[in-house]
Amino acid sequence: MSFLSLLGGPFSTAISSSGAMDWIKNIANFLDGIIVPVTIIVAIVGAIWVIWLGVNLAKADDATKQKDAKTKLINVVVAIIAVIVLIWLLTWFSASAGTIFGLNPISS
Repeated sequence: MSFLSLLGGPFSTAISSSGAMDWIKNIANFLDGIIVPVTIIVAIVGAIWVIWLGVNLAKADDATKQKDAKTKLINVVVAIIAVIVLIWLLTWFSASAGTIFGLNPISS
């Protein structure tokens, strides 16, 4: 079932045939174009940040500094994983936005 079919009646047909939802296609195409560079930038910045925090963990003198550095390192790793998962979800949405909104229905 597509999003536009939920509206029902001639209204959904008028919207889908008039091209009023073309902005969704434009956003999906834009996201498809920037997903790879954004993923690469996130991975590079995250790797540099984790290395820097690892060096700070190795240089830590006392137990409190080590504990703080370890906590920061864990937080950064979790944040990087969360960002990559969000980028993956955004990619999935942009790839299937047409089907979700009924712009290119799957024919059976």
